Amino acid sequence: MKNKLRKSYLSASKKLKKNFILDSSSLIQNTLTEELSFLNLKNVLVYSPYKFEINLDIVVKELKKKSIDLYLPKIFPNKKMAFNDFNEKHNLLPNKYGILESDSNNYLHLDQFDLLIIPFLSVDKDGFRLGYGGGYFDRALEKVFEKPIIFGIGYEYQIYTESFGEPHDIKYDCVITEERIHRF
Repeated sequence: MKNKLRKSYLSASKKLKKNFILDSSSLIQNTLTEELSFLNLKNVLVYSPYKFEINLDIVVKELKKKSIDLYLPKIFPNKKMAFNDFNEKHNLLPNKYGILESDSNNYLHLDQFDLLIIPFLSVDKDGFRLGYGGGYFDRALEKVFEKPIIFGIGYEYQIYTESFGEPHDIKYDCVITEERIHRF
């Protein structure tokens, strides 16, 4: 079922119009920035957009203004993921999937994050994430006892009206789309 959903959402993403993407991205980021203004944040995980994922340029700019430390996911062999420093001192280099990663050697354990902003292909009605199928985020979070707040940003069409979540899947606290805020 999940592979069928992945193919469906990847296909739908190819049909998005450029103006819709630009307008939605700004709206979603501004809504996210407003939501984050109510949180006391020190360490935040962001991401480098891949394929049709929402850009985070507005959010990153606002978080940097507040001197919040930002980190990016970095993948390693055996489907491992770690989270390293993201600032202007470090280069961004593409990984094997073409996703930009920081070349920093300053890593932070997930227990030390206040907020994770994690992209998705889809989210079910209960807030469970469907990613690209590699399981990187799921494995990274499975051994974290006290999970940080997890936000997702995407398009309303990516909200699936039924359940597909499994116990190992990431569950969002909040997902923001161009149409509304979903809280789980």
